[in-house]
Amino acid sequence: MTAVPAWQIIRTRLTHSRRNFLDQTRDLPQQQQDYLSRLLHFQAETDFGREHEFAAIQDIAGYRSRVPLQEPEQLQQWVKRIHGGSPGVLSRDTSFFELTGGSAGGAKYLPYGESGLGDFRRALYPWLDDLLHQRPAIAAGPAYWSISPALESLPRRHQGLPVGLESDLLYFGRELAGAIRSTLAVPPEVGGFHERKDWQRETLRHLLRNPGLRLISVWSPSFLLGLVDALRTLASDLYPCLSPSQQERLKSALHGGRLDTRRLWPQLDTISCWTHGRAAAFLGELQARFPHAHIQPKGLLATEGVVSLPLEEAAEPVLAACSGFYEFLAENGEVCLSWELETGPSYEVVLSNHLGLYRYRLGDRVEVCGWHGSLPMLRFLGRGRGSVDLCGEKLNEAFVARALDGMPGFALLLPWGDVRPCYVCISDQPEDHEVETRLRRNPQYDYARRLGQLGPLQWRTLPDALDRYQAWCLARGQRLGDIKPLALLPDDAFLHYLEGHP
Repeated sequence: MTAVPAWQIIRTRLTHSRRNFLDQTRDLPQQQQDYLSRLLHFQAETDFGREHEFAAIQDIAGYRSRVPLQEPEQLQQWVKRIHGGSPGVLSRDTSFFELTGGSAGGAKYLPYGESGLGDFRRALYPWLDDLLHQRPAIAAGPAYWSISPALESLPRRHQGLPVGLESDLLYFGRELAGAIRSTLAVPPEVGGFHERKDWQRETLRHLLRNPGLRLISVWSPSFLLGLVDALRTLASDLYPCLSPSQQERLKSALHGGRLDTRRLWPQLDTISCWTHGRAAAFLGELQARFPHAHIQPKGLLATEGVVSLPLEEAAEPVLAACSGFYEFLAENGEVCLSWELETGPSYEVVLSNHLGLYRYRLGDRVEVCGWHGSLPMLRFLGRGRGSVDLCGEKLNEAFVARALDGMPGFALLLPWGDVRPCYVCISDQPEDHEVETRLRRNPQYDYARRLGQLGPLQWRTLPDALDRYQAWCLARGQRLGDIKPLALLPDDAFLHYLEGHP
């Protein structure tokens, strides 16, 4: 089956998904109470449910009084009980594990089952249905869905259960997975390459053979930029794999100083990717590389669950209310419900869902940008608890991201030094003195600088900073497509890596 009839199957299967989502969330307090009631009933006989007396909980207030906020470390203590496939520890239908990206503290195992996948689908379906209606041209050709290389062998089993789905397409369900596979410009098997260069070459070979490409869906814009950057260095390897007309298109696109993607994929309609947090720094370059494509912000979707999804008519992604029960931790420590949020402040997301997460502190901070009907619109700011405190300054991810706001390309800060510590900015851009000016808007940082407790911001410009950062993340076990652009690292491990890999 080719892409166009496959898209027709997808469109038919998803009919009314967007409308149903909006109808179900019209009364947000009632919808969230209903979701929580179903969740507690479904999980009442799990170990966690019995210990916290889910069967006796009647309402949201009862849930919040019986279940304290959960830290990731507390969740892992429960995960350790799931040994040998022991059923019913956190969720009634745990059948496999997924690995988190490991951006902080190393990779962690999360229990998954069919009910948890249902939470994902209740966000993925309305998103894709909405996209097909608002950007119908995507259904006129193939799509590229991000496929990361298997640069490091991952365990196949953990504590008696499989690790990962046999295919990420199954997040959409078996009924849709086959149709979505038929839309792919790059087959999933390309993800089996263990060498990054081999993976890039094969991915680009398939993409170059699909000039009618209509949709690109990736996580990080830096992932896509790194891939197209490889076209120039791999061109000599790619030419023999292409037809004469494809060779001519590639030569024409590479002619001059800048790659012209319009010559390679002239009908590309939409790129779906992260646009918030530090990913925003790459948007200018992405739009310059793909001037003919519409860029749609991705919602906040983590391994632990879905927080928000994009709708084309909404200015920012909206709360994925059908995919979880959501609370929000304000900066003053108050825990708010989704309909109690105020426009303007930032909050840390607290998530409960069918994966077996209960009042789980996700660690991601969002800003409320307004409302789309009954749903809050949420802008991802960054990791909320990724703070560094060398001498009382308490810098966190969201604040540093604002200090770096407006800088194009790659940039991040990390702490360095013991006697007179300071922060180092590693970037592919020349030094920008405004960054430290903005950092000094934090009164504790400014005070430490004036006292001499903190040294001035150091700057290290590396033209290939992004490539080096990705290589470091890969060496730590992350998948390429999962690497998030961060503004702040908690320690100087990346700096030591750079010193050992000049």
